[in-house]
Amino acid sequence: MHKTKLIDMDTPETEAIEDSDSVLVLAGFRFALSIVNNTADAEDLVQLAWLRLARKYGGVESRSLLFRTIRNLSIDRSRRSKIVQFEPIVADYESKHRTNPGTQIDIDAVLSELTNNERECLYLHAVEGYKASEIASLVKKPRGTVLSLIHRGRQRIREQFSREMAF
Repeated sequence: MHKTKLIDMDTPETEAIEDSDSVLVLAGFRFALSIVNNTADAEDLVQLAWLRLARKYGGVESRSLLFRTIRNLSIDRSRRSKIVQFEPIVADYESKHRTNPGTQIDIDAVLSELTNNERECLYLHAVEGYKASEIASLVKKPRGTVLSLIHRGRQRIREQFSREMAF
């Protein structure tokens, strides 16, 4: 069991973080980012998941438990956003930060074309190295569904890149 200590990341005490905890936090952040495709939301999900697990178990016991908690929190947020609509502070953020077509491929734009399920399964497979059967148990979907989500996600990414390169 890990001991969790809340510290300010700008102080010399940052060395007090155990390697295993920092590795779990980074893995959780990458996983959350693959689900929500937004850095701030991913950070919030990891923090909430870590806090929930620390309260319930006294720390984060495993990577799969952290991933499951992040995924469940993401689903809860998604359901809540359907009930309560939030307006962004800067409505045209995307239009201000897009690159010119044909000059550089905007990976965020490519990933935003994927569904949350496709992004999640692709991340777990390509980045974390999970097999389809392991992903199926993590996301509680049939193995065939996971395989088709990975296939469709890869296909959509290829199509986006070919469209971007055509300009």
